Amino acid sequence: MNAAIVAILVWFGVILPQPTYFTISGYDPGGNVETYVSFYEKIAASGVGVRVDGACISACTLVLAVVPPERICVTNRALFGFHMASIDDKPDPEMTMVLSTSFYPQWVKDWIKTHSIKGDGELQEELIYMKITDSKQYLRECPAATDVPGTAHEGA
Repeated sequence: MNAAIVAILVWFGVILPQPTYFTISGYDPGGNVETYVSFYEKIAASGVGVRVDGACISACTLVLAVVPPERICVTNRALFGFHMASIDDKPDPEMTMVLSTSFYPQWVKDWIKTHSIKGDGELQEELIYMKITDSKQYLRECPAATDVPGTAHEGA
């Protein structure tokens, strides 16, 4: 099909361009909070969607805080792992409180409250896992992998 015809069809909404996705796949263990926030801010500003197709642990979960939820999709392999933040490998309750109360959307805060290890709504050093059954209540399911162009990613 000629490029001018495609452009006209796109203009009138007959053919919509495929969305581009950044894919979190395999196992992303997280890392430095500032690095992840900065990275996800760039993703959010770019207009790219995020496809979670694996384990997104620790700072990786900040994708839920930075990228608009309508631009995040999950596959059946999606798994989010939350725990207390740390600085220099030492648990930091104050940073954890700031991150969990200021960054995450209300649905994540509510999930953490109801799934906390001690039943007190607080994150601990041990991971708690949000499985697909919970995340699908708030995030849409991804289209089939063959329909999702984008970049795979393991770690920021």
